[in-house]
Amino acid sequence: MIAESFYMSWRFILPACIVWIIAGTFSALVYSLSSNAPLLSTLLLILPTLPACIILSITGRFVCRFFPANWSNIYRVISVQFLYMLLSTALWFTLWYIYASILRILFPLVFSTGLFSGALPFVMPSVALVMIIFILVHYIILFVEQNRIASEELLHNKLQLAEAELKALKNTIHPHFLFNSLSMLQSLITLSPAKASAALSYLSEFLLYSVQFSRKTTVTIAEEITHAKNYTAVELLRRSDSFSVDWDIDTRCNDYQCIPFILQPLIENAIKHGIESSDQKGYITVTATLSDNNIAITVTNSVHSTIVQNRKSGTGIETLTKRLYTSYGASGKILTQKNDTRFIATITIPLQKENT
Repeated sequence: MIAESFYMSWRFILPACIVWIIAGTFSALVYSLSSNAPLLSTLLLILPTLPACIILSITGRFVCRFFPANWSNIYRVISVQFLYMLLSTALWFTLWYIYASILRILFPLVFSTGLFSGALPFVMPSVALVMIIFILVHYIILFVEQNRIASEELLHNKLQLAEAELKALKNTIHPHFLFNSLSMLQSLITLSPAKASAALSYLSEFLLYSVQFSRKTTVTIAEEITHAKNYTAVELLRRSDSFSVDWDIDTRCNDYQCIPFILQPLIENAIKHGIESSDQKGYITVTATLSDNNIAITVTNSVHSTIVQNRKSGTGIETLTKRLYTSYGASGKILTQKNDTRFIATITIPLQKENT
């Protein structure tokens, strides 16, 4: 992680050493002026133990990681950090006491017991204060690191969404669909100009929506339904009414927002894996229902009993699943069910009134 490399770099260690040297020198200077003790003696008494303080202040980051600060557990965090500060200060005091005892043995005339005990009121508050400062610094670094990770995840999700939308757009204007539709138009112009005119209108609206889709983040449910109806109308004309379509749309859903191009892939999947796989006339039913928290759009299609066991969701549904999760998280999902006679795909999205 970047934070760990930062802790191990000179950019953190050098400032940490400087802070402790300044704090130790300030404490030694104040003590020297207050007690008339030689400045060199107070510096030798205080500064050599500062590496222990530096190590304790740096390792405090692990406590901060195990107990991240947030308002829900702020009192627990304060208690844990206060306890860590007391233990760290006590450990440093033990090391300092051992060091001072060695000095008293080696230089009894310079480092007396009074010099050691008199330094405590000056040194201990400085140590505690700097420990608190480092705890705050650790939390700031942790906060910055968490924001960086969240930003990277958001960017990654946006890239995934962009890739899924690009793939979906390509699927929308699939070359085979365009080629077959244009071939149908060529035949209808001679056989039935009225049907040819209707087919051209449906196809134009379908392609217009496909182009506009790449510039929008959300559309209304009504617009998405209309787009799916245009696609279905072209397929009905091209397949000589080899299947029927029933639309049961709760009109209360019309003004709610959804990400574009979520319904047509389900209908395309129903035609490709259900209608085309049977020589009997099939059916597709599209329903949209509104509940307190979400909208459910369901596409049901007939299937031949001999192929239902081998049927798998197409790439369109896989792409749609990723787009729903990227846009809505766990609230946006697609569920599929199948039995011997039909295949059901249901999209669930949260209620959303305005464009985002």
